[in-house]
Amino acid sequence: MANALDISKFEVGSAVRGRAYVREGKTVPPRYFVEGDLILIMDDIGRYANIGKEDAAILREKNSTGSGKAGIGTARTRGEVIKKLFDDGFLYKEKAKGKKSPIVMPSEKSIALYEKLSQCGTAKVLISPEMTAKWETGLTMIERGEITPAQFMDQLYKFIMQLTTDMTANPTNPYFGKPRAAAGDGTVKSNCDEKHPKDGQLCDKCKDGQLLTMKVVKKESSAFGKLYVKCDNKKCDYFGEFIKL
Repeated sequence: MANALDISKFEVGSAVRGRAYVREGKTVPPRYFVEGDLILIMDDIGRYANIGKEDAAILREKNSTGSGKAGIGTARTRGEVIKKLFDDGFLYKEKAKGKKSPIVMPSEKSIALYEKLSQCGTAKVLISPEMTAKWETGLTMIERGEITPAQFMDQLYKFIMQLTTDMTANPTNPYFGKPRAAAGDGTVKSNCDEKHPKDGQLCDKCKDGQLLTMKVVKKESSAFGKLYVKCDNKKCDYFGEFIKL
């Protein structure tokens, strides 16, 4: 290239004269997914999730579609998994302005579950494609005769036991952490006549704040009409389970 810059002539601390240009623009948020996108995402999960090179290589090798992409699930099971997420209330469809197809949104329950699992060190692998890679590695070791099926099951048993221990060691309710994410942003009010049984009590988490009654008033929320308590300490993120009086 005739106009290529020879950077070998520069040293640390060298002064240079150049031109800079400012181009105005604005960032655009990622587009929402529609239902048809979900199977494609599962087939190429490595594109959307942060996966280590070794785990990605395993997922590419084991991808049943033969696409060569780091995927999770199989061509036969992906549709069933997605259907179950909708049936069990973890995902729902919402009509969006300017969209022909409804977009897919995570429900309050799925957000709460994700946040709960992400708080537990052992459970974090459950919300990562790495879990699939680890299982595939175990099945491959069985095929090669490196371990027996019983040994593989024993490893799973120990993992589940440790997971159960870790999850029950901190018995917070699944909505712990971000009340507005669980109740629906802008849906709560504290000036309600009803009072939660824990209203006025000392916060169990920070041991400093006072618990205040909150009520979900947005009709679209699955927690509509229910009460919960949150800590009035701005530095504390505790809030309690939903109840219906």
